[in-house]
Amino acid sequence: MDRAAKISFATQAYDEDDKVISMTNNLSCLLVFGIEDKDGIDVRWGDRQCTIGYALKAQNKELAYERVETQCSVGKIAGSN
Repeated sequence: MDRAAKISFATQAYDEDDKVISMTNNLSCLLVFGIEDKDGIDVRWGDRQCTIGYALKAQNKELAYERVETQCSVGKIAGSN
């Protein structure tokens, strides 16, 4: 997969407990609520996955949400062919 390629629509994103926390939209974006200030999100589709590491800055509690742009590190899911 090209590093600039988009992730498919409705690809699921998982937290550290392997719980689905979001799905990608048609622009390969996630909208996630209630996450830790610093962690990682795993995004999986087919036999591929990527991990999004993030560290949120101090939050403005008056905003409904804050936008953070980040990159996915693409790899294969362990144990898949």
